[in-house]
Amino acid sequence: MDDNVYNHVRGETNANELWEKLQKLYASKAVNNKIYHLMRLMQIRYKDGSSVTDHLNEFPSCVDQLNGMGIKFENEVLGL
Repeated sequence: MDDNVYNHVRGETNANELWEKLQKLYASKAVNNKIYHLMRLMQIRYKDGSSVTDHLNEFPSCVDQLNGMGIKFENEVLGL
């Protein structure tokens, strides 16, 4: 276990309280990660001189990562 995490939970003997502390530690990171990937998806632009294949692969990669986090998109939205 990461020492930093251990320092936050080492005195806990109740599983429920331990779980609540772990959620507080990691929930905000999960939200920030979702926001990061949503912003990344919205800001996809072709960069001059880069590979067209890499550019075209970036979109489904972002969508797949967001799907893995529980964020789903309608096909209509993906088409836009």
